[in-house]
Amino acid sequence: MLSELVSALWLRVKALVRRQQLDRDLDDELQFHLAMREQKLRKQGVAAEESPYAARRQFGNVTRLKETSRELWGFGWLEILWQDLRYSLRQLRRNPGFTAVAVITLALGIGVNTAIFSLLHDTILARLPISHPQELVQLTWLQGTEIGTTFNWPDYEPLLAPQPALPGLFAYLILLC
Repeated sequence: MLSELVSALWLRVKALVRRQQLDRDLDDELQFHLAMREQKLRKQGVAAEESPYAARRQFGNVTRLKETSRELWGFGWLEILWQDLRYSLRQLRRNPGFTAVAVITLALGIGVNTAIFSLLHDTILARLPISHPQELVQLTWLQGTEIGTTFNWPDYEPLLAPQPALPGLFAYLILLC
């Protein structure tokens, strides 16, 4: 089973590398089958000038048979990707102004996304450098029916005095521009 899989993979790789040889072999084989069908039709009594046309009608679309055979040989998606890449590069080379705009746009987009992700990672996503993060609490205040998590300095300053309930207290500031 594994040897069959390796063999099939090897044939597909060869099809990528030796494409022209396989195309010539396929052309020869299709011509051989057409000639054999033509010969069979002549033996059945079809006229010599009519037999090539009748053989092609019976045999079917030769171009479609070639395309089907090529699809079975190799990695179709890889070949299509390669063709698309070559076409894209030709178009970019043909239009240098568009190429410059596209490259600058991509560079700016990638740069901005990298900067935003770095900022978010450093501020939100990265773990805090503390030994027991499960012990973190957020202080809130309650005044009447209002609840809040923001403290002004006069309310925060008394909490800084060493207390057993709050061994390590810190605050952060969010600037909204």
